[in-house]
Amino acid sequence: EAGMKRYIFVALAAITLLFFGFQTAFCQANTDARGNAAPSEALPEDLKGLDVKDYFIAPEAEPIGLIQTVTGHVVVLHGETNEAYFAAQGDAVFQQDALFTLEESRCRVRFISEDVITMGEDARIDIEELVDDHELQRKKSTFNMLRGKAMFYVVPLFRHKEISALVKTKTAVAGIRGTKFGVEVRKASGKLAQSEPLYIADASDSGLFYLAQANLNDTETVVYAFEGEVDVYSPIDGTTQKVREGETVVMTTVGAGIVKPTPPAAARQFMKETEAPAPAEEEETAEEGAPAPAVKEAAPAVKEEAAAPVTTDTTDVTQDQTATSVAATASTSTTATRPSTHYGYFSSMLTDIDTSPPMLDNVYAIVRRANFDSTTYVEATGIVGTGGYMRAYPGSGFGSSPYLTKVAINSGTGNVSADLDSTYAISHTELGYNAYQEWGYWTMTANPVEINYYNHYVDNKAFYMFGNVYTPCSVGVSGHYSGTAWGTYWAVGGGTDMTGTFGCDVIVNSASGSVSNFELDVYDSVSVHSASVRGSGVFDPGTSDFSLSSPTCTIDGSTATSGELAGGLYGPNGEYIGGAGGIYNSSSGEGVNLLFQGSK
Repeated sequence: EAGMKRYIFVALAAITLLFFGFQTAFCQANTDARGNAAPSEALPEDLKGLDVKDYFIAPEAEPIGLIQTVTGHVVVLHGETNEAYFAAQGDAVFQQDALFTLEESRCRVRFISEDVITMGEDARIDIEELVDDHELQRKKSTFNMLRGKAMFYVVPLFRHKEISALVKTKTAVAGIRGTKFGVEVRKASGKLAQSEPLYIADASDSGLFYLAQANLNDTETVVYAFEGEVDVYSPIDGTTQKVREGETVVMTTVGAGIVKPTPPAAARQFMKETEAPAPAEEEETAEEGAPAPAVKEAAPAVKEEAAAPVTTDTTDVTQDQTATSVAATASTSTTATRPSTHYGYFSSMLTDIDTSPPMLDNVYAIVRRANFDSTTYVEATGIVGTGGYMRAYPGSGFGSSPYLTKVAINSGTGNVSADLDSTYAISHTELGYNAYQEWGYWTMTANPVEINYYNHYVDNKAFYMFGNVYTPCSVGVSGHYSGTAWGTYWAVGGGTDMTGTFGCDVIVNSASGSVSNFELDVYDSVSVHSASVRGSGVFDPGTSDFSLSSPTCTIDGSTATSGELAGGLYGPNGEYIGGAGGIYNSSSGEGVNLLFQGSK
């Protein structure tokens, strides 16, 4: 171990000496032209009128990065002095530099933090700040992207326990978890955006980037998630959406667009248009002992062993925040407590695994909120036929050994299981939380339930939502709520994941309440399956608990025969909304269960 530490120290020292050796060479460079200039008419408008030199200009500052490769023409503008020059491979970059790629040009920049940016043509990225503090084991960067396409690589290393960065565009605020994402800033298409949400994560998470708001103009931002997740917030309409690996969202001047699967051809095209390969020696280092990628791309070559994920206390991670807390989150660590009580909803589907082929026996949904701190069980009602139910011991909000306690497919002899015990365990996965809500999904882990000699299983995601509910007061709550929706299209062995958006109008006070214009849409990553819910409903008098009255539901565009959806308001002022539901189509035997969460 001592030998390994000594090796890492020597390697880091060598890298440091090499890097700052470059700086010395730059400072001593003469002003001989390098033959790398472009005609003045080829310059973008924001460089017109500047005398762009054909040689490196060294400021009196420490370098914070290195231009590793240049294809075509790249201009560096020093923000401190307003001096510009045509860049070449090996040039240093500094705080306050602006990087411009011209037509048919590419650029790859590697920073002292080991993070990498590759820029496509006609792009501009300003470096506002980059800090790599070895003593505090943290790195922080702030970029401002004004136009074009770029790929960002975030490299977690052992020496970093805290990583945060800002990437500013003019129409988006997003928190990116992961190591690879793409951003495109382009002229606005003029299309109206549709409501959809975003989650901002704590800046102490490993590998976290943010996109932050600047003043609006006629541009829109496209965010691509290639590895990890992107939580995107629109300061225009206050909505949020989670963009997962393989998905894309467009943030426009009128709000957030719907998250959609990234077509493989579009993903390949974006990667191709932002590809700027590493120097040959680094490509060889990166490829040693690793299988060749399916699509050639400019992945950063890491000279230091990648760190294991940083352990972070999850009570300090906010996965959902309101617009008013976005700016604070970008600059400081924000603590989000979890709900202290667990009132809410669940929806599930039951699979008969002994029939040939296996079949969906029932879809279950809670129509009135239940207490997930119960010492007995919570119960969802079957929406197929009559008399069906699914009961689960919730284990204090899934805190201690939850399990199924009983299942009924329908009314009648032979349709009900025996009383079950902890050997019929369920395991849950959290999708998100805030100070007043938690939401996610659960499935059975072992021991299928026997009903009428046939084995049954909860092998599709069963969604849940619970937390601190809103208690109506004389002032009441009214307004439009919107957010994220999830769904599972039933299939034996796990089903098909779907995501989308929802919105509704709410009026509730101490005596009554209503929900109207409820619209929910979800679809899968290849647009094969989809589901929707439309309707209105009423709140229970004196509560914040509602159910839709005979909602109109569809599965894959066909009207479903039955559907249930219920939810409620959460937080002391009704800041949040959430719930669950299910849909069934008897003519096709198709089923979908649903979850939704959002804010006002």
